[in-house]
Amino acid sequence: MERQLVKTNGASSDRGPQRSAQLTPEAQARRGKADFLPSFAALQEAVRKACARHTDWQARVVAGVQAALEFAAADVDAASALTINARERASKEIDPEQEVITYFADLLKDATPAQMLFPICNEESLVESIAVVIRAHLQARTADKLPDLAPDLAYLSLMPYVGLASAGQWVDRESLTVR
Repeated sequence: MERQLVKTNGASSDRGPQRSAQLTPEAQARRGKADFLPSFAALQEAVRKACARHTDWQARVVAGVQAALEFAAADVDAASALTINARERASKEIDPEQEVITYFADLLKDATPAQMLFPICNEESLVESIAVVIRAHLQARTADKLPDLAPDLAYLSLMPYVGLASAGQWVDRESLTVR
């Protein structure tokens, strides 16, 4: 999972749309204080560091999922900038949330075998599933519970490549527990 930080197409503006000055105080509070690009770079770095500690690709996948969930729980504003607020900023020209999903799907694809043992999905749908879970917890204001989901989401990410039993073994081996 060794990739470099990427500059985003059009979403690299840290200021967001110019309309932000017209937001009500309530809307500004919901939006949070984090900007997209620094949040994206911080998440990329957190995942890179977590993955770099491992040599087996399976362990890197588990570490990456866990790092993303811990990042979202620890910095709700940054996680919201990458999910909820990014979705709101989407237009015909840019889609910041899709850029995040595409980046991590490419990272997953680079780290995993070329062929899935059980080709039930693709890397983008795996990453998008994790993003949906994160977004839902952010909206429900339960982001602190995200690290508890690491075993299930790591298992989900490994299963198409290694099967049911092996996915469970890798999650257990990396000190997570499959529910």
